[in-house]
Amino acid sequence: MASRRRRVLIIVQNLPVPLDRRVWLECQTLVAAGYGVAVICPKGPGDPSYEQLDGVHLYKYSPPPLSTGLFAYLYEFVYCWLVTAWLALRVFLRHGFDAIQACNPPDTFFALALGFKLLGTRFVYDQHDLCPEVYLSRFARPSRLLLGGLHALERATYLTANHVITVNESYRAIALARGRRRPESVTVVRTGPDVRMRAGIPQPELKRGRAFLACYVGVMGPQDGVDLL
Repeated sequence: MASRRRRVLIIVQNLPVPLDRRVWLECQTLVAAGYGVAVICPKGPGDPSYEQLDGVHLYKYSPPPLSTGLFAYLYEFVYCWLVTAWLALRVFLRHGFDAIQACNPPDTFFALALGFKLLGTRFVYDQHDLCPEVYLSRFARPSRLLLGGLHALERATYLTANHVITVNESYRAIALARGRRRPESVTVVRTGPDVRMRAGIPQPELKRGRAFLACYVGVMGPQDGVDLL
């Protein structure tokens, strides 16, 4: 008898997929390895609520309106969490899944994973950002209470996860120290360019007489320090 195909649900809150290139490359790698893949994420402009793209089931919801301030962030987290929970139940009933891979920020989906873990589903924490450090980088006068809450959510996510994926060795060191994870339970999965990219003809004039030219590919956030380049 043929073995049942393994299925993974990936949860993303901060970007649509496939715009989020890291997540999309992860989806394509899983599909190529024989996994069934479904993604829950916010809609981009003109995106449908559901589509199947290159073997990946994409379930999307309308994002909350853009706003600033503490209550706006809290509303965004609660709204996205509830919509994601509803869509996760739909995906579970329609496709089923053996693992949930939650990509942060935020560090709130461990609570959703806990319910499915009771049904035998495993939970993978895909840590894209260090939320406490991102908070510190964005606010000149951070709240000790909010910072403590972010640390608590991160600890709860580390504790709940069956496995942790990080983007580099620095994040892995934090998962081992601050998250108290065992070394074998944390894996570095780096983000690289699409292998279809090819080197072009050099254009030294783009350097404008300087020794080096840096090219940043991705979404620029204030915590990324791109201005330092």
